[in-house]
Amino acid sequence: MPTPLSRSPAGRFGTQPPRAGERLARHVLGERADPEVIARIVRLSEGNAFYLEELIRWTAEGKGSVMPETVVAMVESRLAALDEEARRLLRAASIFGEVFCKGKTIRRRRNKPE
Repeated sequence: MPTPLSRSPAGRFGTQPPRAGERLARHVLGERADPEVIARIVRLSEGNAFYLEELIRWTAEGKGSVMPETVVAMVESRLAALDEEARRLLRAASIFGEVFCKGKTIRRRRNKPE
């Protein structure tokens, strides 16, 4: 789901100023979003554009008020939501890199899951 942040050069480099984080959260969540929730999102993100976007997405998806407190916890929660086959594929890709021959490699992984 592309968002204004994912198309923003500032979203790829550096940190987001708090005001920009507030504007983005309000844009995505709507004007009726709870100001305390927006303030918490901005505070937790500490200007980290990736984490800011993930916290906004977490809130927009209605996953509750208990948000992952760190970037690592957020990524772990996203990975945990994937099915076993997708996690296995990501595990293999993290070892082999962006480009690898999926034929024999993936067949071997399917026949000998960890």
